[in-house]
Amino acid sequence: RSGTERAPLALRALAGVGALFEALVILAPLLLLGPGLTGVLGSLAVGSLLFLLAVREPQERSLAERLAGVRTVVEQPARTAPLPWWRSIHAWIVLALLLLTLALGARITRLDPGQLITGVEDTAGLWRRLLDPDWSVASKVVGLMVETVYMALMASLLALPFAFVLGFVAARNVLGVSPVGRILHGLVRVLLSVMRSMEPIVWATIFTLWVGIGPFAGMLALCVHSIVSLAKLYSEALEGVDPGPVEAVRSTGARLLPVLRYGMLPQVIPAFLSFTVYRWDINVRMATILGLVGGGGIGGMLIEAQQLGAYAKVGTIIFFITLVVWTMDSLSSRLRRKVG
Repeated sequence: RSGTERAPLALRALAGVGALFEALVILAPLLLLGPGLTGVLGSLAVGSLLFLLAVREPQERSLAERLAGVRTVVEQPARTAPLPWWRSIHAWIVLALLLLTLALGARITRLDPGQLITGVEDTAGLWRRLLDPDWSVASKVVGLMVETVYMALMASLLALPFAFVLGFVAARNVLGVSPVGRILHGLVRVLLSVMRSMEPIVWATIFTLWVGIGPFAGMLALCVHSIVSLAKLYSEALEGVDPGPVEAVRSTGARLLPVLRYGMLPQVIPAFLSFTVYRWDINVRMATILGLVGGGGIGGMLIEAQQLGAYAKVGTIIFFITLVVWTMDSLSSRLRRKVG
């Protein structure tokens, strides 16, 4: 059957106000975007919404029907196949929101691909100096790179015991049974989330004021960030263990420590070793920039050379940083494959 069902006057008026509000919400971002790439993306988004109204699903009402306060009822045969995506209201809403997000992002970040082409000539001299390193500072750079690597190594080693303990406390299936365990678990998870949101360079700034400028401050910054990151990874590995061996150990009447020792640890040791080696690799990369805030390592010399415009020295530093990071990445990949 087919026909129309007319709504009361009050409902029709309310529907008209709602449709007007929807139109204003849709068009307001377009008016704020202005011309250019963002305007084009905004226009596409609004066009998508208008097309959505035209190819709506049968059970939905068009804009004209909503404004008039009526609904057309059409009997449809039973469907066996789903509608194509371009006739789905949800797909077009997602597409429109995505285009609007891209348009706003392009405007906020001042996206201009043309500058990548017009600015090539201005950087030609910079590239020539970077690719012609000043080898007279090589010995100093090597010494600072050794300091950087040991900062990462010490931070990783010192973080291990703390992260190991916190990882068990933060795992939901370890202490989340009793009320006290659930409270402790929740507090540790919140603490780890808050501390993990602070990047190593922020911790380095804090520790340079605490213990003074130098590699000790950088090592402490890496250590704190390694503790919270590894504890998060360890806890997720523990939460993913097979419960069968754990229940088997518990069925013997064993307490918490034997359950952890014989039921969980054998399952997570390979993952723990892999995470630890990978964290050392990450710390080497991070340590190269902590010198920017006085955290020791090669970063201080890098920023000093860059500020003085000594790009030949910058090229030398970048060469050794790339060499060390590539070497560490290769070694850590082999170790992870072996322990995995």
